Amino acid sequence: EQNTVITRELDAIKRLIAIELNLKAETPNVVYIGNDMEDLLNKSEKNIESKMKLQTLIEVVFLYTLIAVSLPLVYAFFKGP
Repeated sequence: EQNTVITRELDAIKRLIAIELNLKAETPNVVYIGNDMEDLLNKSEKNIESKMKLQTLIEVVFLYTLIAVSLPLVYAFFKGP
C-alpha cells in the first residue's frame, strides 16, 4: 500500500515538473495528459468507434435493402407486359 501511495505521489511530481518545464519553454507545445484524462479519452474513443461501426452497419443494411427492392422493380419495368 505504501508503494502505491509513493508511486502516485511520484507521478504527481512528474506531472508538475513536466508542466513547469513546458511553461518555461520558449515555444510551449507539449500538453501533459494525466491518467484520468487518458482514461476519459479512451472511453470517448471507444464510444465514437462503436457509433461509427453502428452507423456503417445501418448504411450497409439500407443499401442492400434498397438494391434488393429496386432490382425486381427495374426488371419488371424493362420486361414489360
